[in-house]
Order: sequence, then structure tokens, then C-alpha cells
Amino acid sequence: MLPMALRLDDEVRAVIEEIGDRAGRERSLRALQQLLQALPLPSAPW
Repeated sequence: MLPMALRLDDEVRAVIEEIGDRAGRERSLRALQQLLQALPLPSAPW
């Protein structure tokens, strides 16, 4: 789900740090989005 916007609060920073400690595919934007329970937003009509 890109583009992506994050509000960098303490919780998100902790999740980013946790992802950074992982290896391989577990260290990805998809893993970050899953941990944060990201939701897709509708795209602009244009």
C-alpha cells in the first residue's frame, strides 16, 4: 500500500525499531504495515 503516510508517535517509532531488528522479508514495509494494521485509503478520482 504505497504511497504511505505515518504519524510518527512513540508507538510507531517502537514498531519501526522492532522491524529494523528483523532480517530478510520480515524487515519490510509490508511487515510494518501489518504490525500497524494499516488500512488502504481510496485513491483520488483523477
